[in-house]
Amino acid sequence: MNVNEFTQILKDPKLLDSKEQTTHLEELLQDYPYFQAAHSLYIKGLKNQNSHKYNKALKEAAARTTDRTILFNFISSEVFNELNEETQKQVQEVVIENESSSENKEELQTIDTLIIDQPLEFDRQEMHSFATWLALTSSKPLSQKRDQSKEEKAKKAEDKEDHKRSKKTAQIEAFLQQKPKIKPQKDYTPTIDINLSTSIDEREIMTETLARVYLEQKNYDKAIQAYTILSLKYPEKNSFFAGQIRAIKKRQKDK
Repeated sequence: MNVNEFTQILKDPKLLDSKEQTTHLEELLQDYPYFQAAHSLYIKGLKNQNSHKYNKALKEAAARTTDRTILFNFISSEVFNELNEETQKQVQEVVIENESSSENKEELQTIDTLIIDQPLEFDRQEMHSFATWLALTSSKPLSQKRDQSKEEKAKKAEDKEDHKRSKKTAQIEAFLQQKPKIKPQKDYTPTIDINLSTSIDEREIMTETLARVYLEQKNYDKAIQAYTILSLKYPEKNSFFAGQIRAIKKRQKDK
């Protein structure tokens, strides 16, 4: 991919219409990992291909982006989510095939198959879901946490308590050495914690994307809770959400 072709695609991302171009962008990022414009086009190419690499690439793009708000605005824009002509044809063919294979659309939505390893899609109202996903992906995977031995956890907890006790003892001794005198405070004005009055209602911010975020992280309990909230929030899709819950519970049981 030469400079002129890259510039043209940057001006109009719809021109990014081949797997070869996406591969060239991937090679470019290996040499220039902090090239933010290339990251944006690369994830656009993966999105067009419905690639399993998309979620990981989006996480890497976020890690190398100075302003994640700009990245979020891009991935939730019409330009980003508009498919190229070739991909649109493929999607239409799949839709027609699905519709012809079964006359009962409700039957299609009750299949207990988890929607996983597919590109996460965020719209403009899902900044919270996007931020939650980035926060979860930057922490340790749930499976790794469970692999830690009980002895290691107990040792860490004991060391932490010893450190706390030592710190408190040192603070008390330093305080007593100063021989402090308590003076009455004039014009006392109580402080109010505004966080207590601005708590977020989880039902209001719950979306299908956030449910999939928990699912991708293998946080199955949270995912079940999310789909339960969604089934109450959108009763018309209750059968689909119920199918996802059954599939999650089956996966938990099989492990």
